[in-house]
Amino acid sequence: MTTTIAYSIQSSLRKEMILHHKHLVWGKPSRSRAPISAGLERENQLKGLVLCRSWKAKSKIMCTRSSPTAKPQVSTTTKKMQAVTDLTYDEHMLENYVPIFVMLPLEVITNDNVLANRDKLERQLKKLREAGVDGVMLDVWWGIVESKGPKQYDWSAYRSLFELVQQCDLKLQAIMSFHKCGGNIGDIANQAFLGSKIKLAAKVSGMHWWYEDDSHAAELTAGYYNLKDRDGYRPVARILSRHHAILNFTCLEMRNTEQRSFDAKCGPQELVKQVLSAAWRENIEVAGENALPRYDRDAYNQILLNARPNGINKNGAPKLRMFGVTYLRLSDILLRPTNFKIFKLFVKKMHANQDFCPDPEKYNHITYPLELSKPKFSEEEILEATKPIEPFTWNKETDMSVGGALAKFIDKIVSMFVRDDA
Repeated sequence: MTTTIAYSIQSSLRKEMILHHKHLVWGKPSRSRAPISAGLERENQLKGLVLCRSWKAKSKIMCTRSSPTAKPQVSTTTKKMQAVTDLTYDEHMLENYVPIFVMLPLEVITNDNVLANRDKLERQLKKLREAGVDGVMLDVWWGIVESKGPKQYDWSAYRSLFELVQQCDLKLQAIMSFHKCGGNIGDIANQAFLGSKIKLAAKVSGMHWWYEDDSHAAELTAGYYNLKDRDGYRPVARILSRHHAILNFTCLEMRNTEQRSFDAKCGPQELVKQVLSAAWRENIEVAGENALPRYDRDAYNQILLNARPNGINKNGAPKLRMFGVTYLRLSDILLRPTNFKIFKLFVKKMHANQDFCPDPEKYNHITYPLELSKPKFSEEEILEATKPIEPFTWNKETDMSVGGALAKFIDKIVSMFVRDDA
């Protein structure tokens, strides 16, 4: 499924209608700068080099010979690199910031193309904004938009919802659900949005059942040719790199110990490591979400661990960091006082203990005009990506925990005496 992330709520809907299963994010447009690939940035970090983001020119001293008294002039790039070293602690910590979005209820727009319970939704959105959430995600059902007949589009309900989200100062991801399969969707998306300030993305399913079995039966049945001696995900990531796309994965909250491993030999933790590592090795960004609604500290801690597998870096960008996480989903249960208190702490930890940041550029989410897709990979290049490589190393636990055994014990005691209705 191809998804598209766009950064302008004013963008034309006509292009959106061309694509299939697109994923759009509306927010504030960013300034155009010369791009530096995530892979190059990460490679330099691993080597312990200092890399100044957004500027490609090498740092050098330029002197003028016109006057013997002329002072050496430092290039603009050198000054900017010096500015990076002069960042405050909070500014450095912002480089660890992972934006968090919340999925809206599936029925927020009814089958009759009506925005359901607008007043209640507005109250909920304001609560999310007060909690520091960056934005919300919405499923846009094409069957509702075109329900009156072929080529008769009614966007009124969705437009009202988009405007409400914008009024609540939240960004918006909109998953555009169409009904056409086949063809090279990546090229179609690239051509439709060429030059627009967007990011394409594709969602990969989390088939964690039978992952620990040699057969990898569930993955093979779903079409992922992944075995112990064959990587089925890095070829997908390599193809996405052609289109400058993000890989979106799921089951971020799952732990092996929570699954019935004896019955189905589940391995969600190893699967997440493999897929995320495959994307990072192919120099593309990774986003993700939880597979099931969870409100407990263990689930939040697991998401936090996957969002920054090697923890935060107090001196700048972490070694590994997810592009963003979408939480499933907004509900009355989530907004119950006890659950929401833990959720707000989770949001804070996703933001590396920083306040909500409205400017994505401050945490290095810089959006450039979409470029043409790169040339197609040869069959040999795709097959080369199937060679197994050990995933990156994950820390045992997150360094931004929302609380462990003691916190859970206190939660249990409090729940015995406090009514917890939304």
